[in-house]
Amino acid sequence: MKDNNILLRNEIIKILSDYDFNCNFGKSIFGVKYFPQTTYRDKNKNLITTLGRRYVYISDEMYPNTDKNFRYAIIETPCNVRNYRCKRWNESVIDKVFTSGKTDEELIENIRNLFN
Repeated sequence: MKDNNILLRNEIIKILSDYDFNCNFGKSIFGVKYFPQTTYRDKNKNLITTLGRRYVYISDEMYPNTDKNFRYAIIETPCNVRNYRCKRWNESVIDKVFTSGKTDEELIENIRNLFN
């Protein structure tokens, strides 16, 4: 089973080469992509400030050794949002994407399709 995690991690690193995968959460995979912070207004005039990073999290196998087993991946960008005509900032997430796969190969293909 450990070899499958290593193979999955190596494939994910090939697909998401601009992410840093130095963090370790057991058998789960976590990566961070750094980019310059940006501030802009959305269509509702809310002020949004990205925090300069984008996360990818790939879970360990859920329900292992059963017929319901699968893995999932979450990709998101944390940000701060100030609603139009409000004083306070709120933590939020933009561009959140969720995908899953019954097998590692299916999950890799789904992630590859998201980034191509």
